[in-house]
Amino acid sequence: ENGFIGMQSRLNPLQLEPGYVQYSQNMRMDLGVAITRKGQKRLTTVDITGLPIYGSGVFSTAAGVEYIVMAMASAIYVYNTATLTVGSAINYPTGRTIAATDKVDMVQANNVMYIFRGQGSDPVSVTSITRVSTTATVTITAHGFSNGNEVIISGATQTDYNGSFVISNVTANTFDYTVGGTPATPATGTIVCKKGKAPLVWDGVSTVSVVPQGVTTGAAANMPCSDFGLYFKNRLIVKTARDRIAASDYLDYNTWDVDFAQFVINLGANDSIVGFQPWQEDKFIIFERNSIYYAYIDPNGYTSGAAPGGTSFIQSLTSEFGCSARRTVVNAGEYIFFLSDNGVYLLNPSLDLKLLGNTTPLSDPISDIIARINATAVSGAVGRTFSNRYYLAVPIDSSTRNNVVLVYSLLNKAWESIDTFPTGMYVDNFVVSLYGEKKRLYAINQEFGIFLSEELNFDELQSTTGTPTIPFQLPSQITNAFIQYQVAGQILTRRYFFNTFTAKRFASGEVDILSNSNDSMTITAVAVNPDNSSEVFAFSASANEDFTKRFPIAKRGFGLDLKFDTVFGRPTIRGLRVNATVPGRDLVSEQ
Repeated sequence: ENGFIGMQSRLNPLQLEPGYVQYSQNMRMDLGVAITRKGQKRLTTVDITGLPIYGSGVFSTAAGVEYIVMAMASAIYVYNTATLTVGSAINYPTGRTIAATDKVDMVQANNVMYIFRGQGSDPVSVTSITRVSTTATVTITAHGFSNGNEVIISGATQTDYNGSFVISNVTANTFDYTVGGTPATPATGTIVCKKGKAPLVWDGVSTVSVVPQGVTTGAAANMPCSDFGLYFKNRLIVKTARDRIAASDYLDYNTWDVDFAQFVINLGANDSIVGFQPWQEDKFIIFERNSIYYAYIDPNGYTSGAAPGGTSFIQSLTSEFGCSARRTVVNAGEYIFFLSDNGVYLLNPSLDLKLLGNTTPLSDPISDIIARINATAVSGAVGRTFSNRYYLAVPIDSSTRNNVVLVYSLLNKAWESIDTFPTGMYVDNFVVSLYGEKKRLYAINQEFGIFLSEELNFDELQSTTGTPTIPFQLPSQITNAFIQYQVAGQILTRRYFFNTFTAKRFASGEVDILSNSNDSMTITAVAVNPDNSSEVFAFSASANEDFTKRFPIAKRGFGLDLKFDTVFGRPTIRGLRVNATVPGRDLVSEQ
């Protein structure tokens, strides 16, 4: 091997071309060399007891300062990437919460950030609303609500009854909420009630409030409850139902024309909307589970004095495949990556800027690993492009959270590694934001907080000393030390068989290594037919060294694989040779 390009785990190892390996774990292949990845630096202290992170996103101020915003059960916390500090809790309004079962998404629109908390239930008819003082009592037969639920009431002629409320004194058919003003009792109108958590909005400074609610019909409806949204061309676009999307008015994010600015996609199909992604020429992509569409919303429509709809349209792109996890959809230059039920796909533009999708998934070379993704938990998978790589965190085998990261090199155009982590470390989200003055990739873990990816020579996770500190402190502010886990780098080479199917004697090998002091590695020779394996070489560098090592193999067999395991540090493998004697040939063969 004169260098390394990537991993192809699905193919017969006899078919692999030079530069490709059968398996690569926690490795990076830059400039033709293989080196153990850098580890994750933990930026928050000890377990966040009672404060799991249910959502996270990046917020940019007008001055160019970036924050990583973390949504907890009853407050947000903001990590300032310029000062590397975390502020105090910014509480939600009384009674407003986020639970583990809520579908949370965070979207910045101009100078505020919206926090979506789920789509909620379908509206049901209200039998009556009566009022005594500031307490309104709603009667709905067998509503199924509980104390503390949030509901949205609309349609009452007396508008004080309409809005988003936290309910109490729940019985089988009634519940109470606090009403402002002194509206007439009983309420009149065609009143409906929906169980749903209204979106929250952070002002970018110190206040989180509830987005006003109470109007759900007509050309001036309020922002719908939703699982997720997209800020695109000065509008918010959200999913409102399994097969429906809605768009806000231009630069008016709480005015929604639900008569003309709502679109139904493939009505009647056994499909559902998974996510959105911006594209070109005022278009965006709509991903469903089994199909893909692209949409155009006329910039001149849905504004004051404009004709409803204009030239807006939604058109089918493909029904051959769709997307299985919303957050795996990412842009990388001209391409869009996403995870489907059949693997990772790549959409690329044709000459007229329409999107084309290849029928063969990009993940075909590692389809055996893709097949291990837990289909029941795949919706939590998350992807991000950074530094010419596509990072894809997925749950494999029996895991219900993202326990590995698959890495694709955009430069090598090959899968590079399957990254593993210490027990308990899951990648619940990726965000790209500043770290000081430079853009970096962060991993967010629900229990342990924020991690800076690709930073140390080891992974940090649990704290070895100290008392849990809430909400957060950074390493510069505390004395806690973190347990350091060696990154277990491993590559398994292609199979060397010297283009003959006869048994041969593998005599020795040579490896070109660059290492720092205390770096150590082992090499295991794995012979095939007859099958046997053993460690044939181990080294530990006493200083920074650049050397070529020759080691004996002394095995017979049809073919031979070499397995490199990092024991400590991050040694670099630049190339290798295997020497063998092939029966019937006069000379020693090298491969």
